[in-house]
Amino acid sequence: MSEQKTLSEEDQFTLITFSTSKISPYDRTSYTNDNFQIGAIDQYYNGYNWVWNNSGVNNSKWQKQNYNNPNQSDYSSDRNTSYTVQSNDISTKLIAGLRKVCNLNFQNSFVGIGNGGVINVNSTQYNSPTSSFSVIELNPISASPVNGQIINGIEYNFVKWNDNNTTYQRTFNPFVNATYTAQYQGKPSYYDLNLGYNLNLHTSTTVGQPITLYWNEHPNTYVTQYQIWRKEKYNGVTSDPHLLTTVSRGTTSYVDNDFVYTKLKNQFMLYYDVVPYYFLENTYANELWMPVFAEQLPKIADSILTSSTVLEYSLSNYPNPFNPTTTINYSIKEAGLVTIKVFDLIGQEVAELAN
Repeated sequence: MSEQKTLSEEDQFTLITFSTSKISPYDRTSYTNDNFQIGAIDQYYNGYNWVWNNSGVNNSKWQKQNYNNPNQSDYSSDRNTSYTVQSNDISTKLIAGLRKVCNLNFQNSFVGIGNGGVINVNSTQYNSPTSSFSVIELNPISASPVNGQIINGIEYNFVKWNDNNTTYQRTFNPFVNATYTAQYQGKPSYYDLNLGYNLNLHTSTTVGQPITLYWNEHPNTYVTQYQIWRKEKYNGVTSDPHLLTTVSRGTTSYVDNDFVYTKLKNQFMLYYDVVPYYFLENTYANELWMPVFAEQLPKIADSILTSSTVLEYSLSNYPNPFNPTTTINYSIKEAGLVTIKVFDLIGQEVAELAN
C-alpha cells in the first residue's frame, strides 16, 4: 500500500491488515485505543515496481501525518507493524513508504558508428548498450567509460556523459528510469589488432640515397590525409617539428631530398612522423616519432660556391627504374650553361628540365 490513514472515533482511517488486502487509500472508523495490524505490500504502479526497501540507503518506513499538521513524522521501520489509535487522531494518516525500482541502462556513443564497445558498471565490464540494471530509487550505482577502445582503426577516449558531466568514474543515485551515455572522441590509431593493421612507418636503408618513408594505408576510409613531419637533432640540439607536406589517402611513401641515409652516428639524427587525419571528427593521430641517422645534402647555392671541389661531371637519378617520379642530381666542374632534357625509348624529347 502507498498510503494509510487513521481517524478518531467519529472519523475513519486507511489500513491494510495482515489478513486482508485493501485498496489504498482505505478509510475505517476507529475508536481511541483500537489496535490495528498493518503491513505494506510490494506492487506495480504507474510504470514502476514499488518495494519495501531495507538496503540501507533510502529505506522504507511508516510515517504518521495528523490532520492539523502537514509534516510527516516517522512511525515504524518495520514492513509489518501495529498501531493503537490515539485520542487526538482526527483524520490521521499512516503512510507506507514504498520505494520505486528504477531501470537503468548504460551505453557508449561514438561519432558515426553508434553505441558499441564496452563500458564498466559497478567495476564489471559489459558490452554496450547494457541490459537494464534494477536499482531502488536514490540507491547508488557506479559506471566508468573504457578509454583506448580501437574500432576500425580509430582510438576512442572519453569526453563527457550525456548530461555534460566530465567525471570519469561516476556514481549515480537515480530517481527515475534512465539511460546514461558516455560520449567519446575518436583519433586515428597507428594499429588495430582486430584488423591486423599497423602503420609500420619505416625508411629506405640504402646508404647515400635520399631518405624515403614508407607506411601502410590506414583501414578507415574516413582517414583522408597524412601529414609528414620532421625534426632534426644535431650537436645535441633538437629542432622544433616542422611540417614537410600533406599527402592524400592512397599515398604510402614520401622522398625527403634534403637528407641521405647513413649509418654513421656522428651525423644528423632525424625524427619522422606520418600523422593520419580523421575527416569525420577533424582529428589527428597522436605523435609517434621514428628516428633515422642521416647526412645532409648540400644546397644548390652551396654547390655553386664550392664548385672548385667538384672533380668531374656527373648525372644520376634515384630511384632508377622509377614510377611515377624520380630525383635527378647533377654536378659540373665550373659554372656554365646547363641543359637537361628527357627522351623516351624511341628518342623523342618529352621534357626539358633545365636550360
